[in-house]
Amino acid sequence: MIIFFSALSIFFIDQIIKFYILKNLCLGQEITIIKNIFSISFVTNKGIAFGLLSNSNFPFILISIAVLACMTLVFISFNKDAVSKKARGWIKIAYGLILGGALSNMLDRIRIGEVIDFLDFHIWPVFNIGDSAICIGAGIFVLNILKNKAQSDKGTQAQRKNN
Repeated sequence: MIIFFSALSIFFIDQIIKFYILKNLCLGQEITIIKNIFSISFVTNKGIAFGLLSNSNFPFILISIAVLACMTLVFISFNKDAVSKKARGWIKIAYGLILGGALSNMLDRIRIGEVIDFLDFHIWPVFNIGDSAICIGAGIFVLNILKNKAQSDKGTQAQRKNN
């Protein structure tokens, strides 16, 4: 349930904001929120997250589907007995964030052929809520895997000492 809630929350928040941007701003228009620090800017991105590979002809919809399929397989095959209930909760949230962000950006690609970006911190390429969710989800996922690995290694070392 937590996967479904986090994925849908990110998907709808990102899509609602993108719909508003698309209907109310002109491409390239910027609304200053904090002068020289943060703006809402309407830009589009044909590349991947944060404008990377924007001149590439990669089939990004297929790549998105493949990444989601791989993430789903990793999530399904994740050894539930090897992690705590708390860690499983965080991993579910991470998977939901990644899923919601990826699906929102994929819908943009299908609908208009590119992704709508709007969060502009002036020191970083313009991005959107979906990009942020993917990065945060991946970070949570990796941190939990590393934490689980460290705990597993401690258990193995303790077991060797006792033998």
